[in-house]
Amino acid sequence: MKSTRVLLFSFLVLAVLLFSIAAEAAEPEDVSEQFSLGLMYELGRGVTQSDVQAVYWYRRAAEQGYERAQFNLGLMYASGRGVVQDEIQAVYWYRKSAAQGHERAQHNLGNMYASGRGVAQDYSQAVYWWRRVAVQGIAYAQHNLGIMYYDGHGVEQNDSQAVYWWRRAAAQGHANAQYNLNIMLRSGRGVR
Repeated sequence: MKSTRVLLFSFLVLAVLLFSIAAEAAEPEDVSEQFSLGLMYELGRGVTQSDVQAVYWYRRAAEQGYERAQFNLGLMYASGRGVVQDEIQAVYWYRKSAAQGHERAQHNLGNMYASGRGVAQDYSQAVYWWRRVAVQGIAYAQHNLGIMYYDGHGVEQNDSQAVYWWRRAAAQGHANAQYNLNIMLRSGRGVR
C-alpha cells in the first residue's frame, strides 16, 4: 500500500513536471523563438499550417521590437493572410521594421509610397526608402530607383542617374534593368 502511494506520488510529480515543460514549450518567451513559431505556422513546417497562428506569433515578437516579425506581420496584413487585409497596418509594421534597417521592409515601404497603398502616394518617400536599399547593393531597389530617375518621379528627371542605377542592377542579373539599360545604351540616352 505504501509503495503504491509512493509510486502514485512519483507519477503525479512527473506528470506535473512534464506538463510544466510542455506549457513552457507552447509559450516561448524568446522573441526569436516566437518568430520561428510564426514561420513554422505560416509554412506548415512541423505543425498544421495556420496563417491565423502565424499572425499571432509574429505579433507577439513584433510588439517586442523584433524586426523580422514586424516585416512578416506587414506581409500578412498586405496580403490579408490570417487577418483582414489592411494596407495601413502593413505600412505601420513595414515602417517599424524598416526603421531598424530591414532591407525588404524598406523596399516594400517604398512600394507602398510609390503606389499609394496604405499611405498617400509620395514618390519622394518611395525614392527615400528605395535609395536606402539600393546603396546596400540590392538589385530590385536599384532598378526601381532607375525608373524614378527616368520618369522624374520624386527626383529631378535624370537619364544619367537612371543608367547608373540600372547598370548596377543589371550587373546582378536583374532582367528588367538589363532591358532598360539596353534601350538607353542603344538610344544614347544617359550615356556619357
